[in-house]
Amino acid sequence: MLKITEHQCDKDKKLLVEGRLAGESVPELTRSWQALAGRGGDGPLAVDLSGVTFIDAAGRELLAAMHAQGVLFIASGCATRRLLSEITGAAPPAS
Repeated sequence: MLKITEHQCDKDKKLLVEGRLAGESVPELTRSWQALAGRGGDGPLAVDLSGVTFIDAAGRELLAAMHAQGVLFIASGCATRRLLSEITGAAPPAS
């Protein structure tokens, strides 16, 4: 199960994602991302993955596509931070 909460304030747009990013929840996040990104605003879109407990291969592909479109990620937890570092090519933050 996945819970997605949208926050938009002036230039800032953020999706708070909680639960499992897997299977049928991946298209749900895709729709939310595209809808919020399409609402305009000058600031970058951020996706907070701090509440994500699992990411499957389809979820990983989606995150890579989001990164390619300029989405910024917020994460906690070693596994999620490491996955994002692989996707973004950045070194994982120190624990």
